[in-house]
Amino acid sequence: MFSSLFGRKNKPTGETSTIETIKDASVGDVFTISNLSISYEDAYLVIEEINQYQSAVGKWHEALGVDTKNRLWVSWSQDSGTIYTTACKDERPVGIGSIGLTDEDMIRLDEEHSVDNYVTVDGTNYYYRFSSETNFFKGCRGAGEGFYLWDLVSEDDTRVLTIDKWEGLPFQARFSEVVSPDDITLYKQ
Repeated sequence: MFSSLFGRKNKPTGETSTIETIKDASVGDVFTISNLSISYEDAYLVIEEINQYQSAVGKWHEALGVDTKNRLWVSWSQDSGTIYTTACKDERPVGIGSIGLTDEDMIRLDEEHSVDNYVTVDGTNYYYRFSSETNFFKGCRGAGEGFYLWDLVSEDDTRVLTIDKWEGLPFQARFSEVVSPDDITLYKQ
């Protein structure tokens, strides 16, 4: 029923068809997501907001999807044709002290820039991927607002720990779950 209301995942174009992915999303589109540790199997999430980030390592986007009881962020980047996607609940970030990290830990990770470095949170090792000055473009527009970002991935590659530091604010952390782009179905408006 929803595919007839919201369009189709596959758009026929004669002999070939283009499969739209979350990277093709626009505000007002709808998506579903499956195979998350938190259940959103029956949720049809309307995209309310799409933002862009850009740093020395590249550019990526995030979309906020909402329904009557759920709010979920989906982030994606594309490198060499491969789409990398993560998802997390729309919750307040946590302070780094609450996960056992200090300002000095973050400075050390940034200065050493080593993918061999990791931090342990709740018994899981999160390996350093990058840290960089990053620009945030709300609505994918404007001059952008700068902040500093650390990105770490769990040893089993299923979770991402993102830590950011905005001027005048304390360090804050968010956890997201790596999801296959095939587990996200986009319905274009």
